[in-house]
Amino acid sequence: MPCSFYVVWQILIVYSYKIYRQKADNKWIFYLHSFLSVLPLIFVKVEPAIKNGHQSLFGFLGISYLTFRAVGMIIEMRDGVLKEFTLWEFLRFMLFMPTFSSGPIDRFKRFNEDYKTIPEREELLDMLEQAVKYIMYGFLYKFILAHIFWPLIVRSCADLCLVSRWILQYRNAGSHVCLWL
Repeated sequence: MPCSFYVVWQILIVYSYKIYRQKADNKWIFYLHSFLSVLPLIFVKVEPAIKNGHQSLFGFLGISYLTFRAVGMIIEMRDGVLKEFTLWEFLRFMLFMPTFSSGPIDRFKRFNEDYKTIPEREELLDMLEQAVKYIMYGFLYKFILAHIFWPLIVRSCADLCLVSRWILQYRNAGSHVCLWL
């Protein structure tokens, strides 16, 4: 639900700037739209400090990422790089799920060109091969190297903790944290 309100907010801000930018160009209107686009993120990040650590009801995974995408579009419109786009293109760009939570933060123009360009079969197979290679590297790093190096790191941390009056406390799933006594 918070994501829906947020997306509607960004549609209103980006489209109002798009309509304005077709007629005029004032830096203060640009600053205002940029600020209004970032305002929900500011609210979500500041509210826990005001309410004793309670998270905002409007926060959701990826709000920072979506904010940077929306502000990026406003900046591209101001620079004259982005002049025309449809509501569907905007929504597709903002809500593209594979990059929703971690990126990369992509420019609208490049994203849209990539979306419209269908790669050849050979290029798709090369991309698949590269993806499988990255997944295998991830398994190597996550399981094999972590299995080898974790005991060394834990021993070093434990020694450091004991020397400086710290203790090693085991937490969920075997992760370790040093806490001051």
